[in-house]
Amino acid sequence: MYEGNDAVTEQATVAYSIEQKANVAGVKLYYDTCKHTTTLSTASVLLLLAFLEKLFPTPRWKFVVVLAFGSFILSIFFSVFAMLQFAEIVRTMGRLSEARLKVAYWIFYGSLLLFAWGILCLVFFALINFFFS
Repeated sequence: MYEGNDAVTEQATVAYSIEQKANVAGVKLYYDTCKHTTTLSTASVLLLLAFLEKLFPTPRWKFVVVLAFGSFILSIFFSVFAMLQFAEIVRTMGRLSEARLKVAYWIFYGSLLLFAWGILCLVFFALINFFFS
């Protein structure tokens, strides 16, 4: 029977406090929110590209669509950057500088605001073109 080398097969065990585990779980939720924001922003960009000409052959206020498109693209970049920061926070168990933690959270909230702004621009564009065309 095979007897493995204990030094190789033995895994290192590290005891984490309840607070550290809770912080890691919270950061993972932020990470998941970034994933969803990235997915929704990407889908919004693709839907814009696919259906804009079909829904509104002669659209008014095209610059609002450009604002929405730009907001979604920036939201994707911000979300990906925040995801990288959150992964680093989990990897280091939160032992990053306070400034770096703040940057990660500000980038995260920026991605959410950009996504919301893109949605508001699309709603405004649709209302203008449905009711005033």
